[in-house]
Amino acid sequence: MSELSEESRDLGAARRDVVSSLVTGVLAVSVFYYGTTLRGDSGMFPMLIGAVMLFGSLGLGLKALLTQRRRLWRGPRKQWQHEDWLALRQILIAAAGLLLYALLVRPLGFFSATGLMLLALPYALGYRHLLGITVNAAIVLGMLYLIFIGVFERPLPREFFLR
Repeated sequence: MSELSEESRDLGAARRDVVSSLVTGVLAVSVFYYGTTLRGDSGMFPMLIGAVMLFGSLGLGLKALLTQRRRLWRGPRKQWQHEDWLALRQILIAAAGLLLYALLVRPLGFFSATGLMLLALPYALGYRHLLGITVNAAIVLGMLYLIFIGVFERPLPREFFLR
């Protein structure tokens, strides 16, 4: 019995991975296209982010397709289970968080909005290890600072407290 439910769970996860891959791929292409509409070098970063997102979504989809192959679409259909609703809830929380992040970059500044998102989004998704969240946010912010300010010397939206 547990073997069947584990196989069914793997199949459901593979289906969700394929759908997530398609949604992320469409978003990646739109981000890449948005980067092509910007003048000069300012489109380089959205295009790079779109390309990385597309590569990641293709990898996720291919992994799910290759590991489950024939069983993916021929497997037994099931009613939505508790895990499916939780996954949908997390997708909606992540989408709302990223939309809020995009809206806050200009008024708060790039690093303030990014730091806030890196602290709030994992917590909203259920991760409760606050030290881990904080350390991760500090590392990502440090790397972003090195890349954008140190290496590429690109101006980013100024922080609200420096205006």
